[in-house]
Order: sequence, then C-alpha cells, then structure tokens
Amino acid sequence: MTYPDEHDGKENGPETLMALLAHVSDQMSVVADGLRTKSNVKSASRGCDIRKYSDPFRFGGREFYNFDAYVEAELEGGSLLCWLVDINCTPSGWEIERTVHLRRSSGDEINTFPVMRAPTFSQFAGRFSEAMAELIEAARSYSS
Repeated sequence: MTYPDEHDGKENGPETLMALLAHVSDQMSVVADGLRTKSNVKSASRGCDIRKYSDPFRFGGREFYNFDAYVEAELEGGSLLCWLVDINCTPSGWEIERTVHLRRSSGDEINTFPVMRAPTFSQFAGRFSEAMAELIEAARSYSS
C-alpha cells in the first residue's frame, strides 16, 4: 500500500495519518469478514476508538494518543477470539502493537507480535505496512 506522501514526494503528515488509520479499519473489516466464513464462528464484530491518555507509569505521566482497532469473534462453545491493533503516538515516537487473544473456559491464550517503534512519523509510516501484513497473514491462516 502506498500513502499520500509517497505519491507527490513531499510529506503530508495529516493525510498520511488518516490513510494509515483508514487502512487499519479496512483490514480489520477483512479480518472480521474472514472470520464470519468459518463454521465455528457464531458472530464477529469490529470497532475502533481513539483517545488521549496520561499514565503515571509511562512516559513520566506525559500524555500520549492511542488509536485501537479490534475484531471480536464469538466461537461455538463460548470462546472469544480477539484481534487487536494499537497505534500509539507517544512522547518518544510512534508504535504499533498487535495482539491475538483467545479466551476459553480452560484459560486464555495470547499471541503478541513484536512492537514496532519509530522515533518519527515518517519512519513509522514507512514500516507500517509490514507490521499490518504480519497480523493480516496470521488472520488468514487462522483455523480452529
């Protein structure tokens, strides 16, 4: 995927940011639609949220912004499968966290991907597609 600042050779941070967030939302729709085709999935929903946080344990209590997107799938037998993407704009730069969480009556299974961090938005945008591709590939290969 290319982003607006790659088309014209000059950086357009706000437009690139919106393109990245739209891409996450679109890809989470793909994950939800894929899960709905599985015979053991009763229902799947998705959503996203953006917030400003202040956490005394992170960044010395300085504020940071978080965009999260998720897909939740209720499985036959009562298990819950969640795909999560968090994009954080922090005082030290940008990061993307990706997690797959399976909650069963026998216990939780959590699969996390390495956090991708970049000190600048341009560097983050340049590495973003690879980070999302890892999560989408895992979703495509999901089987119960």
